Amino acid sequence: MNGISAILPAAGSSRRFGLKKSKLFFKVDGKPILFYTLKNISRAYRFREILIASHPDNFKEIQKIASALGLHSIVLVPGGATRAESVRNALSRVSAKSDWVLVHDAARPLVSRRIILDALKSAKKTGGAITAIPVTATVKRAGPDKVITKTEDRAALYLAQTPQVFKKEKLLGRYKALGNKAMKLTDEASFFDGSGMKVMIAPGEESNLKITTFEDIELFRFYLKSSASRQRG
Repeated sequence: MNGISAILPAAGSSRRFGLKKSKLFFKVDGKPILFYTLKNISRAYRFREILIASHPDNFKEIQKIASALGLHSIVLVPGGATRAESVRNALSRVSAKSDWVLVHDAARPLVSRRIILDALKSAKKTGGAITAIPVTATVKRAGPDKVITKTEDRAALYLAQTPQVFKKEKLLGRYKALGNKAMKLTDEASFFDGSGMKVMIAPGEESNLKITTFEDIELFRFYLKSSASRQRG
């Protein structure tokens, strides 16, 4: 693979988290959530650059976190009203020397080096890959009246995570082809539904959780402590 840039959409409102400020600045063990995400991303792979799409009001705080980690390749980009719009804004600023982009939720702070390397390896095969974990529960499909219509085959179902990796030009091409429809899509893989391109699945991890509500913080603390214990061992 030639140059790879990492994109972190970080412009969400954090409404479900229950605080007025972004959840990314909520401190766990004295460090903001975004600190852990940036630390793990930057140590897993030497990206050409890391682009963070966020509200301009947050730029100063993000730069402070990046500086604490000694990161000097951070590019701050104004975020959009949706995730897809934030990623598009960042894509427009990706270095011309990068042929690939890795998109990772800023609110998934425990992404591992293994996850990132596996996603990059899988994407190389077809031009795109996502991280995902198999569905383990029985999944039911129901109509608007809440009456079950079907039991899905869980062997073929996965829960999407990030990172998601794509050839830069392929992702840009799908933004162009989909137009305004792209702004409603919730992850990059869905851009390629029905496109004919094969998007691979790379194995994720339960610990690669996305912090959405305040209740997720305790689970984050558990995984964080477990990771620290393994490293000491």
